[in-house]
Amino acid sequence: MRDCWFYDACLTLAERGGALSFDGKVLRRDRIVDVLVNEPTLSAAGLSGSALSDLAARGLACSRLPPSVLLDKFALNAVLRDSGIGVPAQLDAREVTPSQAVERLGLPLLVKDRVGAGGEGVRAASTLQEVELAVQELTRRQSGSVFYQQHINGEMVMYGALIGDRGPIIEHGLKVAAAQWALGPSARVAMFDDPDLLAAGRAAAAVLGCRGFIELGFLRDRDSRLWHIDANCRSWGNMISLLQVGIDYTAAYVAMVTNAPQPASVAVAPSGEADVLPFSLYAAVRKGGWRKILGSYSTFVDLCRRGPGWRYGAVISMKTTVLLGVRGAKELLRVLQAAAHVRPARPTSARPG
Repeated sequence: MRDCWFYDACLTLAERGGALSFDGKVLRRDRIVDVLVNEPTLSAAGLSGSALSDLAARGLACSRLPPSVLLDKFALNAVLRDSGIGVPAQLDAREVTPSQAVERLGLPLLVKDRVGAGGEGVRAASTLQEVELAVQELTRRQSGSVFYQQHINGEMVMYGALIGDRGPIIEHGLKVAAAQWALGPSARVAMFDDPDLLAAGRAAAAVLGCRGFIELGFLRDRDSRLWHIDANCRSWGNMISLLQVGIDYTAAYVAMVTNAPQPASVAVAPSGEADVLPFSLYAAVRKGGWRKILGSYSTFVDLCRRGPGWRYGAVISMKTTVLLGVRGAKELLRVLQAAAHVRPARPTSARPG
């Protein structure tokens, strides 16, 4: 059996006998042990049809909750709040007007899609007009899926775990050292095995009844109180990056689903940091020098070899090649434009006096 990950939006489910397909190619020679799917894949296709519902049930962590709740940030937060987990106050935009939301939750205010990942579908609003515009924009994209959430001033921390039948097999806390953009995903993460964060993560995971991968995002305010804001009950992007500091969720997961012995754990430096891949590779390709590009790509190849495999690496390599081509074309265009503006001065002929 080959251990394969398909972690991209190109994963689909063919109706032909329920066979999986990758970029339109049906996979019949592989033994498929499990299917990992992210929210953008499911939300783009919609949770309709028995085949997609079955895929969602397998792609998300096993839970006592249906996939429709695990994907719905508003509904999932309500479940956690009712169980005593700290959650920012939230209101359904179908039931509350922007002015009522501002009156009850104050400003600034977050407007969010119910389903989304990587910071997509999240808007921060500082005025009533910005709230109204955010609701209009997001409602056009996902009708009826918008909600308001109280703004909590704090740092983003995360609990990441692989949970087996007897509890966490691997669990760590992380904090965002740098973000890709405001309210967006991480660009760099640092180890943060804070006891309160680990305890809060375990409590929330127990409420959800998850088995398998889970990442829970919390805001840690100035009083060190933790507020849950996001749950990823499936594989999550930073897992690959953490191979840089010796944490291998992938190997532990494969061992769990194949009933193999768990790999030996390694000591992790409490202050260890990791660049989030493939973002760091893309950033190097867009703006970095050749040494930085080659260094980032070499790191990425090594992580693919140790983690998700070459099929995932092939997708990222193709995107990297496109970015390099775009950058080369832009640089060539700048050279041509500069050459066109620098023309030799014409000699002036002396006129007879």
